Amino acid sequence: MPANGISYYFVLPALFFFMTEAAIPQQIGYTFDGSQKKVEMPFENLNNLIVIPVQINHLLTLKFILDSGVGNTILTDKILCDFLHVTLDRKVSIPVVGTKQNVDVFISHNADLNLPDIAGKGMNMLVLEEDYLDLRSYLGENVQGILGNQIFNFFAVRIDYTSKLVTFIDNRHFRPPRRYHVIPVSIENNKPFFNTTITMDDGRQYRCKLMIDLGASHSILLGAGKKELLPVPDRCLHVVVGRGLGGDIDGCIGRIDDLGLGGYTLKDITASFADEYPASDTIHDEILQGTLGGDILSRFNIIFDYAGKRIFLKKNYTFRRPFEYNLSGLQVIASGPDLRRFEVVSCIQGSPAAKAGVRPGDILLGVNGSDTKYLTLNQINRTLFSHPGRNLCLKILRNGEIIKVKFKLVRII
Repeated sequence: MPANGISYYFVLPALFFFMTEAAIPQQIGYTFDGSQKKVEMPFENLNNLIVIPVQINHLLTLKFILDSGVGNTILTDKILCDFLHVTLDRKVSIPVVGTKQNVDVFISHNADLNLPDIAGKGMNMLVLEEDYLDLRSYLGENVQGILGNQIFNFFAVRIDYTSKLVTFIDNRHFRPPRRYHVIPVSIENNKPFFNTTITMDDGRQYRCKLMIDLGASHSILLGAGKKELLPVPDRCLHVVVGRGLGGDIDGCIGRIDDLGLGGYTLKDITASFADEYPASDTIHDEILQGTLGGDILSRFNIIFDYAGKRIFLKKNYTFRRPFEYNLSGLQVIASGPDLRRFEVVSCIQGSPAAKAGVRPGDILLGVNGSDTKYLTLNQINRTLFSHPGRNLCLKILRNGEIIKVKFKLVRII
């Protein structure tokens, strides 16, 4: 599905040092429970994020985001620690990119993190002091963590977005597939990077070094801090482009003309430009940096092969789907014990919804005749951001009064 306008990307710049410094010597890593050569499991696609079941310390199975861009597994709900027998070994305060504030996290050692038919022994984990990410509200499901990218060291990982299946393959038995395009990657701090060229809407080309980030729901995010390297497109929207540990991330949304990806070229892509972007010591100043996220990755079947330092890509049936950004202008979050209360938290000025009179604070009661108590946030977003020209009729609650509004989805960028 198209990204809903709010992307997630997670920046934990100092924690690699803390985690490795205090690691407890032991047998650490992921293995298959039996003698399998591969393990296949279904996943949920929530706003271009891959959500899979993870069991902590053999006690409770939770929903976690599979992330190639974050090194350490994160548990967002500290209140679960006692029940899960998670020991909080050390508390650290880390800076938040783009702000002067810090956030507190706890380091936990020697946790068991099990996936279906996969055992993770002696793993390190971060536990947030507060639920800074608020994944439940923005994804509309009880997602309570992020599975870090250590697992990519132990298996080749194949993701089939059309079948919603992720397959973990023993590295010793992995064979390169046929009819896939191969992209050489560098693995830096356990994150996959590749080099490419982008063409801006004015025809100018720029070299880029991009991280392939399963934990980002946008198409592409570029740093806008160095204007001499990358001028932001003249036609853009100043919006919240993502969420991180410090909350909302400001920036703008525009379009780039094309992007090369292996043997493929993607055209007319919505791109996010963050006002503050985390600099990487591995990237030289003359090369742009950024992340390639789920709105592009979901158009392919993709295989991560860290051992071979390569990514395999094969386009799927969504490859030619137009890139769109928030055709309604609405940002909706879910709340309540069953996550079936849907509140408008923002409405882009000049958007179809804003012109129709929708306001922040409105509660969605119905979407095109369907009562929202029978819908999920994912289903609502599929309707709100489906395709230009679609007619919408919303039933909303405002100050105790029920109001109906009608408008048509329109491309606003």
